[in-house]
Amino acid sequence: MDRVEEITAEVIADAVLERLGTQPFGILAKDLPAFAPEAFLKSIASAYESGTHFRLAMPGFGGALSKSLRSIADKSGIDPKDFATNVEAAERWRNDRTISDPIVVIAPGDVAKLHSLNRLVPLHAADLYTFLCEAGKKCFSAINPAQEALWSAFKRDDVRAVISLEGLLRFFTELRPLKSNPLLAASREKLYLLGLVPDPQLFEARSSNDLAKRLKNNRRLVDQVKLLNKADQRKISNALSAGSGADLKSLRAIYKKVKEFYRDQNEETLRALTYEDVEKILRAKLENEEESDGPSRKTKNDPRTLTIDYLIDGKDEELGDLAKAIEEYVEAEEDPEEARDPESGSTVPLTRKHPFLLAVERSVEPNRWGGIYEIETEQESLESALKEIDRSEFTPFNPADPEWNTLKNLEEISKVAGLDGQLAKDFKKITQLRTQLAEHVVGLLLYPLELASIRHFDAIEEYVAAYERLFATLKESYQKLFEASDDGARQICSQLLALDTIVFRTPSEFKALISPLHPLYLWKYVELSRQIRQQRKLLTDAEKDLLRMAGKELPNFLTTLYLSELVTRGASKILPEAGRRGELPLFEEHSSHYAGSDGIKDLLIVLERFCTLYPHAKLGLRLNIINAPDVEFLLKELSSLAERATGSIDAIHVRFLFTGKSASSVRVLGIGSDEDMGAERFRGVDSRNAFTVQILEGLEKADALLEKLKECPAHLTVYFDPSTIHGERLPRQAPLRVHPLCLPTYFRFDRVTKKVKNVPAADGGIFTHYNDVRSRVSSQPTNAFFGTSAEMKTEHEVLKKMMGLSTWFVVLDRAQEGTLNFGAARVSHRRCGKRDLAVFAQDRDKFVRELDVQVRNVANVDPNPAAIQSMIESLNNLLGDGLLGLVRRNPGGSALDEKRTQGILGLMVAVQWFRRKHPKTLLVSIDSPEARHWLEMNDDDARRADLIGIAMDSGSNATIDVIEVKAHEDPSQLFRVVGKNITGSAVEQVNNTARIVEQIFELDPATQRIVAPQRREILRQHLYRECLFENRHESEREFWSTRLNDLLSLNPSLKVTIRRTLVVVSLTQNKAPVERPLRSDDKDFHLVELAEGNILRLVTVVDDDAPTPPGPGSGPSGNGGSGVGGGRDTETPPPRSPEPRADAGGSKKAAEAESLQDSEAIDEGNGDDAEDGDIQPQPLPASMPAGVSAAEYELIVKKAAELRRALRSYNVQVQELDPRMAQIGPSVIRFRVRLRGGGKLSALQSRATDLGRELALKTTPFIDNIAGESYVGIDIERPNRVVAPLLPAIEALSRSTEPELKFVCGISPAGDAVVLDLVQLPHLLVAGTTMSGKTVFLHSVLLSLITRHNPEELELLIIDPKATDFVFYNGLPLLRGGRVFNDAEDAIAQLKRLTSEELQSRTATLQAARCPNLIEYNRTHPKNPLRFIVVVIDEYADLVMVLDKKDRLEFEREISRLAQRARSVGIHLVLATQRPTADVVTTNLKTNLPCRISFKLPSLTDSRVILDQSGAENLFGKGDMLLLQHDYLNRLQAYFVSPGEISEILESHYIPGASRTPQGVDAEDAPDDDIEVDDSDLANREALVGEVTGLASHGDELSSGETITIETEAISSPKLEVTGAAGDVLKQSVQAAWRYVQQHYSDYGIDQKTIQKQGISVHLVNISEFRDGPSAGIAFLTAIVSAYTGRPVRAGLAMSGEVSLKGKVTEVGGIPQKIVAAFRRGRRHVIIPKANEKDLMFVPSQVKDSMEIHLVENAAEAVEIALDKKKKRKK
Repeated sequence: MDRVEEITAEVIADAVLERLGTQPFGILAKDLPAFAPEAFLKSIASAYESGTHFRLAMPGFGGALSKSLRSIADKSGIDPKDFATNVEAAERWRNDRTISDPIVVIAPGDVAKLHSLNRLVPLHAADLYTFLCEAGKKCFSAINPAQEALWSAFKRDDVRAVISLEGLLRFFTELRPLKSNPLLAASREKLYLLGLVPDPQLFEARSSNDLAKRLKNNRRLVDQVKLLNKADQRKISNALSAGSGADLKSLRAIYKKVKEFYRDQNEETLRALTYEDVEKILRAKLENEEESDGPSRKTKNDPRTLTIDYLIDGKDEELGDLAKAIEEYVEAEEDPEEARDPESGSTVPLTRKHPFLLAVERSVEPNRWGGIYEIETEQESLESALKEIDRSEFTPFNPADPEWNTLKNLEEISKVAGLDGQLAKDFKKITQLRTQLAEHVVGLLLYPLELASIRHFDAIEEYVAAYERLFATLKESYQKLFEASDDGARQICSQLLALDTIVFRTPSEFKALISPLHPLYLWKYVELSRQIRQQRKLLTDAEKDLLRMAGKELPNFLTTLYLSELVTRGASKILPEAGRRGELPLFEEHSSHYAGSDGIKDLLIVLERFCTLYPHAKLGLRLNIINAPDVEFLLKELSSLAERATGSIDAIHVRFLFTGKSASSVRVLGIGSDEDMGAERFRGVDSRNAFTVQILEGLEKADALLEKLKECPAHLTVYFDPSTIHGERLPRQAPLRVHPLCLPTYFRFDRVTKKVKNVPAADGGIFTHYNDVRSRVSSQPTNAFFGTSAEMKTEHEVLKKMMGLSTWFVVLDRAQEGTLNFGAARVSHRRCGKRDLAVFAQDRDKFVRELDVQVRNVANVDPNPAAIQSMIESLNNLLGDGLLGLVRRNPGGSALDEKRTQGILGLMVAVQWFRRKHPKTLLVSIDSPEARHWLEMNDDDARRADLIGIAMDSGSNATIDVIEVKAHEDPSQLFRVVGKNITGSAVEQVNNTARIVEQIFELDPATQRIVAPQRREILRQHLYRECLFENRHESEREFWSTRLNDLLSLNPSLKVTIRRTLVVVSLTQNKAPVERPLRSDDKDFHLVELAEGNILRLVTVVDDDAPTPPGPGSGPSGNGGSGVGGGRDTETPPPRSPEPRADAGGSKKAAEAESLQDSEAIDEGNGDDAEDGDIQPQPLPASMPAGVSAAEYELIVKKAAELRRALRSYNVQVQELDPRMAQIGPSVIRFRVRLRGGGKLSALQSRATDLGRELALKTTPFIDNIAGESYVGIDIERPNRVVAPLLPAIEALSRSTEPELKFVCGISPAGDAVVLDLVQLPHLLVAGTTMSGKTVFLHSVLLSLITRHNPEELELLIIDPKATDFVFYNGLPLLRGGRVFNDAEDAIAQLKRLTSEELQSRTATLQAARCPNLIEYNRTHPKNPLRFIVVVIDEYADLVMVLDKKDRLEFEREISRLAQRARSVGIHLVLATQRPTADVVTTNLKTNLPCRISFKLPSLTDSRVILDQSGAENLFGKGDMLLLQHDYLNRLQAYFVSPGEISEILESHYIPGASRTPQGVDAEDAPDDDIEVDDSDLANREALVGEVTGLASHGDELSSGETITIETEAISSPKLEVTGAAGDVLKQSVQAAWRYVQQHYSDYGIDQKTIQKQGISVHLVNISEFRDGPSAGIAFLTAIVSAYTGRPVRAGLAMSGEVSLKGKVTEVGGIPQKIVAAFRRGRRHVIIPKANEKDLMFVPSQVKDSMEIHLVENAAEAVEIALDKKKKRKK
């Protein structure tokens, strides 16, 4: 037993006794710290023995522990009547007015029914803390005076806030045994137990006030260490590295301990630190901060930036010095000297670490040109495979090897083919240069541009050129080589293609990387260096910045790697790129996960904006991240996000889930390196840290992944790479030009699928020759190249389900935009390197609401919600950031950025104008961060947005519109017009963008800018969105794909014209639109001024005439639409009068807007033109259910009209709403509504609360699709509810010859009776609050079953903890145990028996019979069928809460096991609860109970727990229910039955009389009056010592009872022996009886010495087939007492009864069968429990009249009747 828990128990006991001194009525102590209950009981028992009178209840401690507590209480002298282990006893004491003693209740937590004792005086943890402080003062102040001040300080509220009760108890326990001096030292040293650092100077503070300050400062120091961020650690490291002197070593040692505590967050680590130590470390941080506040130093001194700067500035000498320093650092054998910037002298940060370093060092040497590793074990990631290389067989690629002899073969085949020796010459050159470069392979791996730019520039340039010549010659000469030797040509080309590749063959796939010496890897570095040198004098400052940014991570141009048969020793393989480490690409055959970090930085922006929209998430942001490419990097970034976010994110809880066998690359978390901190702040899920992480691997099936996501809902679910990338051959698009800054792409229109793809094309120049040789070797045409394509490996339906499990769903995938539409509301989409990032939101209406508020503020208009919705859809089409771009990254005021909203409003007005004027022009926004950066657009004005329009004809003309949009309150500040000339800042921005666009399409190679190709690719990415439109006709998609390829590949036949346009949108001026042709910089310039009227058209008019192109993903995804203002319906409605009109007192602006709007006449479904939705009263339809009066029908018509008007006011377009089609159920009126085309259910559901208010309803209407119809149902409460009687429904149940367990469920609004069958369900979960109708529903289930099945077909186990609701069923022959179980422990025992015995027995029976299920078994074994068993548990939550945590988990596992396996053996569960909380109704339980019924519940959360969706919180009560079956929700009204009707049904169903035989049972099955008797047993004639006749039953027939013989004798050893064939339950029952006799030996006249020296041997005769162990308890006890005392058992006696721990003989089942069995065996005396007296009515009169039946209540009474007074030897 833990010493702290023992002391805690004693403290609690002392606190209780002190509180008893105030003479309270009672004390309730719960939610206390962990303590030893046995120690508590022993401590408080001493006070009881001393005369302190009280009654003690200790509920909730579990079965075994409760028994132990009862034993301790008994031994301690506590009267059994004064001690209990359940709440019910405390309730009885409280209600018994004769009891005056105070009641003490001690519970470990929230025990079921404990709330009923809330009126007792509470003893909380806070009270215990105060008591402990006083106890500490009393205990220690006499030993050491300073202790009184310390414990007084602990008692202060401000100190209490920083010290936990648990910590103070540990501290108290450690100090308690100490004396004076050790006590003083320990008080300072043991502070770590309080979560503080030891403080040797603690008692220099004398007063309690000073001590309190010292303790609080101590806590602040610890908190600062806990929250050290990466920047803080860097400052401390810098301060320590810059320091000197004797203290430096000590400080570094202290800092090491500080970091250990930061990583582990383990209070034990604090014991190695002191108050002064931590102060020194934090002081070093502050000093470093002060130094950093001085003059700024040059920070861009990373080697890549320095290299590019020196290239731009033409400083070759400095560049050479830098490269030399880097090379010396990398190649140093021991600790190298730091490299320094040759110009500034500052240190250049370098590293010699790389994930592929070992593989490169082993595989790349002058005579090793890569090779192949045979990896024997299955490895999912390349990183894991790399760890195996030391244990793997390696075959190097060596062209000089005799097996290859590449050079000789080149010479020979060239000679045979009649070629000159150029191939051999080029290869010799390559070999020579490669040998030279191989000496620096590590440097080229780590710093390729730095070394290739000057130090090895010439060698690498010549090396690459020789490689290009070699492959160009191979391509041109391949046919001749092939004709000379086909095998030789393929062999040589295969060898050359394999050189400088490092291949890993695993049992399942190939993985590979290319060596740092591969010419195609080095090409981009020498080419970039060359181009920068050529253009350095022409570069603008902006272009220099672009080069610095782009040069840090140059693209990989080898998107696939070809492995020929030479390498694979089988079929050739194409390996797609699977990511990169550093700058070296890696390739995998089955590329399911991309290893790059592309998109992670952008994901953080998404998280920031989520926290802006949902501020509460910052308290604890929960993330589910699937297939993260780099866990540690992600955690570091999340840690950084938490630090920098405005207002900070208090906690982040991350769960990483990995599909397949992945995640071997996931490293152990929480142990970051000294140099790189951040991820280690995340702890395991069981920690109390604010940043937690959990990793789940191997979720190979989508269902497993979904279940895990359901178990832990998150704010955001992030899915990396749901697509698989595979290599494929693609047709070549000429001309393609590779460029070191970007990977070229082109649009490919598939004429079969009619879709457009943006295909990466690593083709052109050196890559063209390489690709052609690959094609030749693989026998493919040379007009193609090897590319990649994405294929979604996760089904869209699965992704849709995932989306429903979090507020936002984020996908980062290499699949392109057209693939990332899953039928959900997408709010953002952007390209992030090689991944697309798409964000889907469950609640897009939140954006609508926020934008509505902003539009009102910005434009001072009253927007139409439908127009806002349309504008949002257009925004998603036009902007990559979509709706998400409107959200602030950092919170402050409104969630949306007002300036940004102002700019977007202006943008959409401009788009509407432009599309009206130029309907055939592609229009794209170039407002993404990447575009703004590359196109040199300033970010200083968020109110401006930029557009590019492209118009092309079928000839040679292309027009590009450069459009600058300005939304401003005062447009005169933006420009100035003098005559025909226009100037100003906005004009200059247009001209600047136009100049960049001109450079993009410059045809002259001599003047083309180095950054132009990347700018073209940026523009292509934005145009792809526009070109991809699914609703655009396929001919348009094909036209634009072809023409844009011509434009962006600089087709010289095209004539490009650039138009400059400035669109100014005035937000406050009301004037007519103006368009003026002007001039600027001698170029044509167009000025367009739009004003308030255009804004009104945008935000108030839903249907617009603008001929706008459809957007991508339109349709159900919510991402489509038809441009600004939305699209028109198929049928064009007649327009209203164009005259403006407004209601009296109405808004003039609204009237003007309405004059712009084309109106619609709403189709009423009957062709009438009803004004304002009024519906004319109709005659009562013939199909209307009975009981609907004319007055009620008129009310329905009125409500229908109100509903239509309300829907119209919220712009919900209704096509049909006919009151005559309304469905009228007992409690519900369901209006069947047909929405217009394009109408969305979600939009209607979002207005449910508003509709409830508009219709003056008491509850919110329930809105959902009607299954199998094109209607939406809107349910409102029926004013005059009708009761649905149960009895007619039961009588109407049809009977079937097939096995079934049908029951009536309820009536639908359409009047249909719904009947369910438990055989098919196979289990049922029911929830509902008090008075919701739950219990009445359970009665309808039970009565349906009872009235249709006899005891031979069905057995019921009913558990009712409330003990009153199901009393009607006690004694029914169908009941298991013959009664309804009310006691929780009895109920749990029955359930455990069901799982441990019945389930196993039935399973064994079915296995032996080779039958798959009970139905098939009964069909083939009609003479010995198995019965169905239905378990009905009311108040399941109360049953679960009785158990402690461990027992609860075990019980829940048993229930789940029963639910999983019991269907086949005919056991079915019906569980009901009032409290559907997630800890009671667990995910595992719900999974096994798919059919669920919910009556009214108090909250939306409860509804989601039961139904996985909302709805139950808005039910009407009194039987109104929702049935969830097959993922479909059905509204029903339950049947009603009164208590009197229940009794009548049961009485009418059973024939009155002793046998109570169910109707339908044949007379031959009834008990026969002439029962055969066999009285030959010796026990009928002679009283025997230790031999008792017990009774058992194994069925419901009166003939199914049996007698069992129990033989016992005393033995010399004090132990229990049990022999004979018996199950565990029977043996446990024997043990329980023996223990009881040992504890109460004196009650039965047994001497103590006899108990101490003698044991008992029990032999169970022919008892193995019986499993009812507890009911034999009284027989076992009687036999044991007889054996100990020598008193014989009276002749002719049998007995049955269960014995409780207190010696009570409790009710058992099967009494009629048992008494008949005793009679048949000649017994004439039977002892049974008093509680079974009611069962005697089922015993035949012949039997009852012939026997003496003894009814007993306790064991002592039974023993007195059973045993003779005199002792006798057993014969």
